[in-house]
Amino acid sequence: MILALCCCENNNLPYQSDDLYVSVDTVRFDTVFSSTGSTTQILKLYNPTSEAIRLRSVSFADGRFFRVNIDGETDLSRMAGFEIGSQDSMFVFLKVFVDPTDSNTPVLISDRLIIQTDVRHEILLEAYGQDVTILDRLHITSDTTLADLKPYLVRHYLVVDSGNRLTISKGTTFFMGDSAQLVVKGELTIAGTMQEPVVFRGSRTYHIYDKVPYDYVSGLWGGIYIIDHDGKHLQHQLDYVDIHGANVGLYCLAADKKQLPQISVTNSRIHNHSMYGIAMQNFDSEIVNTEVSNCASYCVYLAGGTHRLVHNTIASYFNSSSVVLHSVARDNVSALFVNNLSKNNARTVLQLTNCVVAGLRQQNFTIATPMPQLYSGTFCNNCLRSDSVDYIQYIDNYFLKSQDTLFVNTYFDRNKELYYDFRLDSASVARNIADTTTARLFPLDRLGHNRFADGMPDAGCYEWVETTSEPQE
Repeated sequence: MILALCCCENNNLPYQSDDLYVSVDTVRFDTVFSSTGSTTQILKLYNPTSEAIRLRSVSFADGRFFRVNIDGETDLSRMAGFEIGSQDSMFVFLKVFVDPTDSNTPVLISDRLIIQTDVRHEILLEAYGQDVTILDRLHITSDTTLADLKPYLVRHYLVVDSGNRLTISKGTTFFMGDSAQLVVKGELTIAGTMQEPVVFRGSRTYHIYDKVPYDYVSGLWGGIYIIDHDGKHLQHQLDYVDIHGANVGLYCLAADKKQLPQISVTNSRIHNHSMYGIAMQNFDSEIVNTEVSNCASYCVYLAGGTHRLVHNTIASYFNSSSVVLHSVARDNVSALFVNNLSKNNARTVLQLTNCVVAGLRQQNFTIATPMPQLYSGTFCNNCLRSDSVDYIQYIDNYFLKSQDTLFVNTYFDRNKELYYDFRLDSASVARNIADTTTARLFPLDRLGHNRFADGMPDAGCYEWVETTSEPQE
């Protein structure tokens, strides 16, 4: 069952010495999916007097969406006569159920719980109901387009069978249930836009702590897996997609190391995963204008294939937080790892240009290859938190020092309501260091800012602009 928890507001109600004390005057539920129901919220009634207090009646002003349970009783008509002894308390359990609304945006639902003693007590109940299309154990067996008419709630898995293409239109949102996966054995096209990206996220819409939504937590769903067993040189295109909160963001695996499939990932954000952000094995890839950040294992892992990474921000600050968000501890691994050692894979060739690769540890860019000085890749005009090397493949890179300023914010603090922000700080050392010839091929950054507006392009997927207070999407 997909669950949604609510948030209560403690408004410091006046203490009523002659009647009930009600713990809150408003109960607000986060988004609740149609036909699924919510988790249970507890409301407390306390009798501070020296005499028992009798409930004369319990009722809803409307009664269509909310359900109540008091002392095991769910029939409102049978709650009249319940007593709360002197200095004793009683718990009221509340849930909400939402009927389909035929809307692709959340709809506000409200009601009032009325508890009548000698005094009338009214508690406001509010929830947002979201109508969804439920996909459960679905196999796509023909070329299919999923559009943004309503969000999709994926339970268990969605599989694109071999020989078929799934196209996902701009603005489409997927709420992925616990351990749910998108498995692509055919081809995948995601056609988001800057204004209307395609979003894959967990289905838990409530809060894990005060001021901390579950959407900040990793490992809430399985991930997106592109598996090529046929060796048909398939091509996948992902543009403006936001994939966050899974075990793995994007995992691409091909069995044939001679004829590799291809994938293009552009203008995207792959964030906060309990394992990998992007993992490629025997794939050719082009990744441009993309943020890959905060993964417990490698943010980017490449093993087999030719990979062109241009103007990306690869940032590994997974557990830099004032509150525990993740169920796993981050291993001592690099943000970007290139594996060119396995005989079971094709040769791994990386062209890394105008990228930022940084993280909590000192060594965030690792190449596992027999003779690094003879490696066939190239690394130009990047900002790297890594060992400074003078191999011929390294050209005009900046190697970060511990005192250097880089990003706007690399720490989550719930009390200050600060979340990770991997745009460049005004004093960032990644500013104005990008190769201009390459930057002209991609003149706009991930947020649509002109890389040449201030004369020189910056490394990474975000160009620094004056309005750094502008919220990140």
